Formats: sequence, structure tokens, C-alpha cells
Amino acid sequence: MLTLFFTHIPVTSLAIDPNNSQTLLAGTQAGVYRTDDAGQSWEKLLFAPKNFTVGSLMIDDHQPNRFYVGGLQHSGVYATSDKGKTWKQVKQLTKDSK
Repeated sequence: MLTLFFTHIPVTSLAIDPNNSQTLLAGTQAGVYRTDDAGQSWEKLLFAPKNFTVGSLMIDDHQPNRFYVGGLQHSGVYATSDKGKTWKQVKQLTKDSK
């Protein structure tokens, strides 16, 4: 359930923790948000770099503190292993990347 919180923030992707259906990630043009209470409250995790729109999200089913974020328009893939407190770029995508 996406609450009224997202009324003015378009959600571009959504991921549900395969081990805990109360935990969801929502990707937007403004960054990544996490809820641990099925959408009752949300916390912003990633302050998106300029021109970064979240294209895909994944929660690692073996390491639930690890999330992956893929950006649109060749902006790369980022990962966190501490539930979104810190992020590291995994791969920089270019037009020539395959």
C-alpha cells in the first residue's frame, strides 16, 4: 500500500522484502524510501544525484540489509549493505555498456 505520502511523488519502482512483507522500498525521482510497517511510515534512504531516476530496486533475499538500486538513463547501479545508510556505486553504465 502506498500511502498519501506519495501523492505528489511519482513512484517509479517498488520492491518487497521476500522475507518480510512489511518491508518495502519505493523508488522515485527524489530517491529511495523504505517502510518497515507496510506503508504506515516512510524513511528517505537515498538522496538522488542530479538527473537520477530510480529505474529498479531489489532487496537481497539472503542478506536483507542489502539493497540494490538501478538508475535510468545510464546512471549506474548502487548498493547498500546497511539498510540504506550508505551507498556505493557498483557499476557505472555508459551508452556502450552491454
